Amino acid sequence: MESYKIAVLLLLATTCVKAGLKTYKNITPAYMQDLEPTFMCLSKEVNESYGLVLSHQKADVEPYETNLDCLFTIHTTRDKRINLRFEYFDLERNYNMETGRCEESGDRFEIYESDGIFWIKNGNIQPDETICGGTGKFPEDYQSLTSTITVRLLTDGNRSNNKGLQFLYVAFTPVEEKTDSCFVCKDESMCIDKSLKCDEIYHCNDNSDEYKSSCEGNITLKSEHHNIWDDLIERFGFTLVAVVGSAAIVLIIVLLLVCICCCCCCCCRKKDDIQEQKQYQRSPPVPRPAAYPTHNSNASNYSSYSSSVSNHGRPQPSYPSYHPGYPPQQNGHAGYQPVYNPANPTNGRMAYPHKV
Repeated sequence: MESYKIAVLLLLATTCVKAGLKTYKNITPAYMQDLEPTFMCLSKEVNESYGLVLSHQKADVEPYETNLDCLFTIHTTRDKRINLRFEYFDLERNYNMETGRCEESGDRFEIYESDGIFWIKNGNIQPDETICGGTGKFPEDYQSLTSTITVRLLTDGNRSNNKGLQFLYVAFTPVEEKTDSCFVCKDESMCIDKSLKCDEIYHCNDNSDEYKSSCEGNITLKSEHHNIWDDLIERFGFTLVAVVGSAAIVLIIVLLLVCICCCCCCCCRKKDDIQEQKQYQRSPPVPRPAAYPTHNSNASNYSSYSSSVSNHGRPQPSYPSYHPGYPPQQNGHAGYQPVYNPANPTNGRMAYPHKV
């Protein structure tokens, strides 16, 4: 039972970490790893208010390269901050369960609230956040405290089958400093520029910038962009929908396992029945043992015994009659007569005492 629970937990952990790679029509993605040659990682900087960044060109399809040290710096205006939202994350397992931290020698993703690339590479600045594979949960969104962040992808020399990462970034204004020119996300985590609302890109961490209620009358919204999941998230909240969806997935897995076990039990039982039936058909019937005649019977008794069996069912044993004058045996074997003994004048009779 414990192994079953562990298997289910591992399955859920794997499902959560590999959320799935999303594509957007309105964004040209940037890559941390150079396209040509792929083993190089030149430092890159962007100043847009939002964007999409991938670890390498074929993330979610091919593994990333080994021995990488890629840096990517994002700038925004001084009055804003930067939100990082991971949409795909698949790095090699490098999390130490005992220390609760990522190992410094394995693959990892680091976030610095600085643009000092030289100091970062020399180790003079420690990362504000380190994320790696093997935690069993999907990375949470990261919100900076400054207007500049640098992200860093480090890989060791061990080749793995992990396929990298993808994240969205967006400049935002803290809710406490909101203005009329920004849209407040439903979870009140940030206030994004109103031009980013209903642009078919999820900028808010709860996707509220793409809700139908937020986009009514917006001609740029395509009807096919929304589905039943958007409606459920809008009505009940992302957390509740995620919990209920995970519970439903677990229930389906349990039901499938129960069905598989039942089918296996039925097949084994049917196989045993078939083998037992075949064995019974191959074994000859055991003959019924014949009744044994008494030791006083002779050949004629055998024939009469056989005829009595065939004619009247169970035979009735025939005992020889007692000699006249002898009482029947009470405790002896029926059918035996006392033997004459010359030394005994009574010849087997009981001698009664006489009066003197």
